[in-house]
Amino acid sequence: MSGLTFGDDNLMKTWMTIGTLALVSGFALGDTVLENGGAPTFTNLPAEGGTGIYTGVNTGTPYWDNLSSDKGGAGNSCSGDCANIGDFLTATGSFTGGTNYNPNQYLSGSAVANANGVGTNNGPAAFNLVRNTNSLIMTLLGVNTSGVDAFGIYDTTHPSSLTPIFTTSTAPLTTANESGGYASYGFYITNAGQTWYSNTALDTTDGNHQHFVLFSFAADPNVFYLGISDWLYNNGGTGNGDYQDLVIRLNSDAVPEPATFGLMGLGLIGLGYARLRSRKNRA
Repeated sequence: MSGLTFGDDNLMKTWMTIGTLALVSGFALGDTVLENGGAPTFTNLPAEGGTGIYTGVNTGTPYWDNLSSDKGGAGNSCSGDCANIGDFLTATGSFTGGTNYNPNQYLSGSAVANANGVGTNNGPAAFNLVRNTNSLIMTLLGVNTSGVDAFGIYDTTHPSSLTPIFTTSTAPLTTANESGGYASYGFYITNAGQTWYSNTALDTTDGNHQHFVLFSFAADPNVFYLGISDWLYNNGGTGNGDYQDLVIRLNSDAVPEPATFGLMGLGLIGLGYARLRSRKNRA
């Protein structure tokens, strides 16, 4: 009888080890975040204060903690408790009764003054993701704008290569699967003839003001939440640090190849274990 055979216990254990590595690789691999070209720094979400997630309303600390002139809905005035991305993701403040997405950390940023002399509303100077998978699943969780022309990803090695994902007419909870194959990608948004990138060095307007904020998800290290501000910082100021104009869930672990690889790992482990048990029972 030909085919795969196991000679001794050590060889069987070797195959089981290979299976374990395949399992880990298949289920743990996701796209990698880079901040300013290096390792990212994530900070724990602040404790909830008052009726919203923020601890200091309109202080810009953290940098996404700001009042929102739209209060989470068109036509609503901002008075007292106003919505920002933290409120949206944790279903607090103006978003009480919504879905708690359980974010646990946000990509940290420094208070470097932008072209308007304001530092507290800055996010990370630049961030992008390195592709480890063949697919990026994006779900539009919330839309609170009427002026956005397009949101999408761009190739960091060729920033003019833009792949639009969502447009103004896209409905919430729409899911898109992007598999364009950029080895490294960032995010962009186009509004009123302006384009802003998650790498602020590519922006031609708005100084260093970051229009994107990234949150992590404790239950799955390959899932992130992306919050977006969709207008110039100096267009009134208020609300440009709320980052809840578009909210998008990013998932780079729900892809066929790694999952298949993980199942193969389970099979190798099971085969090795069964063979090992069989040999011991005959001994």
